[in-house]
Amino acid sequence: MTLKVQDQHKQKPAYIYIRQSSMGQVRHHQESTERQYALKHKALELGWTPSLIRILDRDLGKSGAHASGRKDFKTLVADVSMGEVGALFCLEASRLARSNLDWQRLLELCALTETIVIDEDGCYDPSNFNDGLLLGLKGTIAQAELHFIRARLQGGKINKAKKGELRFPLPVGYCYDDQGQIVIDPDQEIQGAVRMIFDLFHKTGSTYGVVQEFSRQGLLFPKRAYGGVWNGKAIWDRLSDARVGNIIKNPSYAGVYTYGKQKSIKVITPDGEVKSRTKTMPMDEWLVTIKNHHEGYITYDDFVKNKKILEKNRTNKEDSILSGPAREGMALLQGLLVCGGCPEKIVDKVRKLSQTSQDDQIANTLNNEGHLSATGKSFNISMIKWIRYKHHIPVYNPKRADELTVREVSEKFGVSPHVVYYWINNGVVKARQQKKGRPHWLTIDCQKQKELSQWIQNSSRITKTEIVKK
Repeated sequence: MTLKVQDQHKQKPAYIYIRQSSMGQVRHHQESTERQYALKHKALELGWTPSLIRILDRDLGKSGAHASGRKDFKTLVADVSMGEVGALFCLEASRLARSNLDWQRLLELCALTETIVIDEDGCYDPSNFNDGLLLGLKGTIAQAELHFIRARLQGGKINKAKKGELRFPLPVGYCYDDQGQIVIDPDQEIQGAVRMIFDLFHKTGSTYGVVQEFSRQGLLFPKRAYGGVWNGKAIWDRLSDARVGNIIKNPSYAGVYTYGKQKSIKVITPDGEVKSRTKTMPMDEWLVTIKNHHEGYITYDDFVKNKKILEKNRTNKEDSILSGPAREGMALLQGLLVCGGCPEKIVDKVRKLSQTSQDDQIANTLNNEGHLSATGKSFNISMIKWIRYKHHIPVYNPKRADELTVREVSEKFGVSPHVVYYWINNGVVKARQQKKGRPHWLTIDCQKQKELSQWIQNSSRITKTEIVKK
C-alpha cells in the first residue's frame, strides 16, 4: 500500500467520505459509523498531516443509489475533477456509490487527476488498468448487492401480502385483534362516525355535501395517531373534503385487502437530478387484491359505485368540461357558448369591444346593454376572460406605439427604474396611467431625450451603482 502512496499524493488533502444509508442506521448501527471515522488514523499512519485530512460526513442518512441530495459526494467529485484531492478514503465501494454511473464517473476522474482510492482492503490507483478493473468490479458488486437486498425484502413482503398477512397502519374504523386479524373498531362512537360518512355520501352524492352536513351538526371525525405519546389513540378533529374523498376511495372499508396501490418511480427534475415519486396505480394493476378479507362497512359493489360518483363529480378533466351544468373555472359559460340562444352575437360583441376596451369595461358594456349569461347572471371579468380564451381573442393593449414603458425608458437611458419613477412623480416626463396601480406609459420626444441625457450627465445623485448595463 505504501508504495502507491507517493509524496505528490500527500501534498494534497486526503478526503475521508462517510455515509450511512438511513437515519435508522446512523442511530442503531454506530459501529459502522465509528469504523468510517477511524479511517482518519489510517491517513495519519500513511503520512498525511492532520491539517490536510478532510472528513466529509454530511451524507450520513442518505442513500447511495444516486447522487441526488448528497452534498458531500458532489463536493468530492468537484474537488477530484479539479485535481485538489490526493487520496480518497472510504470503508468500501458501496459507501461512495451504489450506482455504476456515479461510481465509474468518479473512477474516471480519479484516473485523470492521479487521485488514489484507499479502503480497508488496500490502496488502488484508478489510472492503473488492474486497479481500475478491480475497483470497477467492486462498484458493480455494490450495485448488485443493493438489488439483491431489495429483491429479497420486496419478495418477502409480496409473499406475505398475497396471504393477507402483511400488517400496515389501518384506516380509522379498523384495528387488529389479539390474533392479528383486521376487525372493525369496537369503539361504537368511531363506528358511528365512519358509517355516517357513507350514509351521507349516499344521500348527498358528494364529499362536499358530507362535510357540510358534519359542519351543520357540529360533528367531529376521528383519526388514529401512530407513534409518539399519542400512539394508538383516536384524535377527534374537524372533517375535511380531502379526508372524505380518501375514505370513499379506500377499498379497506369494503372488506378488501390490497397491496401495491402505489408505486415508486424515478423522474428527472428540471435541475437534472433523479428523484423518487409516488404514482397511484389503477385498480387492475394492484399487486394484491383479496376480496372479503375482513368485515366491511359497505359492500364491494357500493365501493365501485361510490368511486364512479367521485370520478363523475370531477370538473378538471378534459372529457368532463362539457358534462353537467356550467361552473367556475374551465366550465365557466359552457352553457352559453355551447347551447345558448345566440352565442355568436356575444362572441362577436366581445371581439369588437376587445379592440378598444379592457375586460372590466367589456363586462360593464354588456351589462349596460342588458345582456345576460345562460344562467341569467350578469357578466364579470372572469366570464370575459373565458370567452377570449375559448375563441382566441387577444387582450386589448391601450399602450400607443409612440409610448414607452418604465422598463424601456430605464434601459434606454441606462438608469434604474427608481430614477424613471422620480421623473414621473416630479413631472420631468409626461406619463399616462389608466388607473391607480396600472402601468405608466411615457412619451419622450427628441428634445426631451436630449434634456434627460444632459440631466443624467450633470446629476450628482445618479451614481454609478444605479446605472443598469444594457
